[in-house]
Amino acid sequence: LSEARKIEDWQKVQNWRVRDPFTHITDSKLLVGFDELLTRLYHFAAIGKNYAVIYGHYGYGKTIVLKKLSHEFSKKYNVVLFENPVTKDELKSRLKPLYSSRVLSLLGLQRIGNEDFHAINNAMKKRTVLIFDEAHSLDKDVFSYVRSLSEAGTSFTIIFAGKPELFKAKEAEQRLPQYIIDRLDVSEAIRPLNFDESLELIKRRVEQVALSKDYLFDDDAILYIADKSKYIPRGVLENCSKFVELAIQKNIHKVDYKTVEKYFSSVVKEAAAEPVIEYSVARETAPK
Repeated sequence: LSEARKIEDWQKVQNWRVRDPFTHITDSKLLVGFDELLTRLYHFAAIGKNYAVIYGHYGYGKTIVLKKLSHEFSKKYNVVLFENPVTKDELKSRLKPLYSSRVLSLLGLQRIGNEDFHAINNAMKKRTVLIFDEAHSLDKDVFSYVRSLSEAGTSFTIIFAGKPELFKAKEAEQRLPQYIIDRLDVSEAIRPLNFDESLELIKRRVEQVALSKDYLFDDDAILYIADKSKYIPRGVLENCSKFVELAIQKNIHKVDYKTVEKYFSSVVKEAAAEPVIEYSVARETAPK
């Protein structure tokens, strides 16, 4: 059989709508394991606090958390999500539509300037949440502008997300300014998943992406994969993808503990061009 036919036949027997439901997708409906953090951030915005930061290493789930926050906050607030680092001018450009309304023009009111921070706050009809991913790559001008916005009124709530480098020593670059650290209302490190959450993550992916309840992996296999991945979401998903490739090549439709144990160290030779990933967990502590 050709490779395409092999994949098509395997997928049909597996009853999956897609070949691999574990690929990188940041759909907030697929988020698992962050209920306490999300509740804390919802409360933080509801009571009108200024600054929050969440941080963690690559693969811990920061971006999908921000997508979920953006989706939920948009039901009640203005929300601007910056998925990539922005300059001060880019930030201003994204904010301008929120306060340069046609109503103001019709009333003959003076145009609000980018530096009229009190006027900007007063022009906002509802609270505005600014969410910055990759905050460790923002420059000092952006931090300064955000500070001026948030401290000139009560309309802005700011959430930063990035690597633990946000809290490096003072001389380091890519660090939150001390004036923001001193004013943080929420500061929380992203934690790895537990086993139950890893199990839910895999099953939700299959149910919502592959549109199936044939999970391929049994619970013991997921436990083994999650343990080897240190329960880091990206690691769990990437390693599951490796075993999907193995299952296709071997025409397997149930991956159990013995299969995972047997092939974990050598699945690269059997299925894909990249090795199964064994993650390590760095110790993370919130700033004092």
